[in-house]
Amino acid sequence: MYIRKTLAACTLFLATQASANEQLEFLGTPYMDTYPGGDQTYARNVWDMQLFNDRIYIGAGNSSNSGPAANAGRVPVIYYSITENKFVHEYTAAEEQLDKFKEQDSILFLPGHDATQKWTLGNIYYNTGSDWVKKRTLPEALHVYDIAVIGNQVFAAVGLNGSGAVYISEDNGNTWSSHSLGSGRVYSFITFRGQLFATRTFRTDSPDKVSVYKWNNIYSSFEPRPDLNTSSLFPSTIIGSDSVKIFNSETSDNSTIYLAGYKHNDHQNKPISAYSITMKTESSATVDKVKLPVGYTPRDVIYRDNQFYILATDKTESGYSNAVFAGSPGQKSSWRQVVQFNYPSFSRSFEKTSNGCFYFGIGSEIESSSNWSFDELKSETGNIMRICI
Repeated sequence: MYIRKTLAACTLFLATQASANEQLEFLGTPYMDTYPGGDQTYARNVWDMQLFNDRIYIGAGNSSNSGPAANAGRVPVIYYSITENKFVHEYTAAEEQLDKFKEQDSILFLPGHDATQKWTLGNIYYNTGSDWVKKRTLPEALHVYDIAVIGNQVFAAVGLNGSGAVYISEDNGNTWSSHSLGSGRVYSFITFRGQLFATRTFRTDSPDKVSVYKWNNIYSSFEPRPDLNTSSLFPSTIIGSDSVKIFNSETSDNSTIYLAGYKHNDHQNKPISAYSITMKTESSATVDKVKLPVGYTPRDVIYRDNQFYILATDKTESGYSNAVFAGSPGQKSSWRQVVQFNYPSFSRSFEKTSNGCFYFGIGSEIESSSNWSFDELKSETGNIMRICI
């Protein structure tokens, strides 16, 4: 039996498929000891949640050079054990932020988002199910933002000092070849049927700037894709003048859904919308904006049980409406809501297990890193919540 601590202050609105006795459960605040309060509250933001071997790994910390809890490393790697119903401190990463976990080929990867060590080398970490292995082998890599694995090749999206690159390893991260993509950091990968696309910053004030490159395995090079630009990748969206990046994506056999946001508080994300892309041919792509209810901002996306799920939040008078929507790429009507709850702050990330339980990581946000207030740092930041349907 799960130990359920029902929060009376939370009002849970159940989807039509759900039974009437469901409850919102508070599981704990695993990073409270590391970041107990004050400006450190911001570092409890749950940047990511990743299911791996009946464990849910939780991201935290803050890599921003300004704002609350600047450069908040090193960061413990903590997971929630589904079978034992407890949080476990498994490892400590020499990073200021655990931003993104990636599971590929039964391996859990952790890109070294911002190392606490010298800038001469960057890190990646991986776990095959027992212990964490650290590879401090990426030359001059200030930031490793994303990881992708295709065949025997590991790709790393890298931010260098004043430029961006993709590093490729064919020996499990021991050595790397570097492929420079010019000025601007490489923030993320989109993969589709063995094809890999590296994405940089998109800017509306430089519409001709190439921001997407496709890996050509035959020629071992990245080819610019000027057709995949701000207009084509973010349709039906009014984009401001700030830098935009793709910060999360999930792929099925036929399509990919990705989230776009403004670059915020150094290299954090301020979400804009979600989009689906289907590659008809190697040189032709169809992109649609995901239709969510008015007012909802997408925060996270996962692909579980042959289904896409998007976490989205909407500001209310007393806090936030947090909801999960399920749907298919290219779907013209609104995605169906599968679960929803009101809470004093918003859920930044989520996970789903095969038994129908949804896990939520609570976050908070500041409007400006140079002019923030403690009122913006919600005490609920870092809470892990669960709803089983």
